[in-house]
Amino acid sequence: MKRVELSEHHLAALFWLRSVELKCPRWKLTKRVHENALRQVIRAGLGDHKHLRRVGDIYGLTPFGRGLFNEIVQYEEDNPRFSANEGPSAVLYRDALYSWSHLAAVREIEDMRRMRLGKEIRTAKASGRKGCAKTRLRAEPRPKVAVCVDDCRNSGAVR
Repeated sequence: MKRVELSEHHLAALFWLRSVELKCPRWKLTKRVHENALRQVIRAGLGDHKHLRRVGDIYGLTPFGRGLFNEIVQYEEDNPRFSANEGPSAVLYRDALYSWSHLAAVREIEDMRRMRLGKEIRTAKASGRKGCAKTRLRAEPRPKVAVCVDDCRNSGAVR
């Protein structure tokens, strides 16, 4: 079995690749991604990069990287921490033990949720959606809050 440690920069690159796939606003995460960590994630087989002449650079996750991403998010949601001193998080995925910093992963998950929430609110407003009855919970990574366009803050009535 192989041990792989994901640093904060590797986690940021992994989450940045997923945000590009989900069409989140790129500029919010671009300043935190280190090029070296992004290249290492792509070389490890977690990410994919294509350079097309007319379109430009296309980034994304491979199926292996998407599975690891989902495992990381699921692990952090299922195992809440009450202290930062409880040690690193770890998951066994395809004959390798991946470990990472709990605080870095939580920070990245919350950033992605914030970006997804902002994108969903803009989309809902642009499509003319109003009121609690027409709002609903969102897609992965699923925010723990429901989106309500008219800002009535009645989360119980959101469907």
